[in-house]
Amino acid sequence: MYNYDRRIAAEPGGSAEFMEKLKGYLSIGDRQISMRNQHGIGGSDAVYVNFVNLPKGHGGGAESENNRASFWIRGFDKADEHAAPPTGKVKVEMSNSALYSGEGAPSRETRVIMRAKTGTPDQVAKYLADFLNNVVKKIPPRYTHSNPK
Repeated sequence: MYNYDRRIAAEPGGSAEFMEKLKGYLSIGDRQISMRNQHGIGGSDAVYVNFVNLPKGHGGGAESENNRASFWIRGFDKADEHAAPPTGKVKVEMSNSALYSGEGAPSRETRVIMRAKTGTPDQVAKYLADFLNNVVKKIPPRYTHSNPK
């Protein structure tokens, strides 16, 4: 009989280990990031990542919102944050983006977006980290409510 549970072949680790892998791949300097398991009905099957393209100590309120991008990584085990994903794969999707590239007023054409990707937790962690590392290199903070030091 075929077993649909692919955890046996999946890489070890669940959502808690995914967050540690992501932190290890990040090279964002003093930019702000937070991650958490999203606990819903039945457990924590998703990780929420909130990134603010401002140095730590800057922003707050509207200024942080004007420099923010958030992401959902779904597909982890609902019962155990240390268990491998049931299918062996997870999916990352950008939830929202207030990041813009180029000169002039922010517009739909200049919004920085990330395409969704499905893969192993390690592949997805590298993909998201590469995206955020690239944002930090290429997109300067937009100071909309304060002046940088």
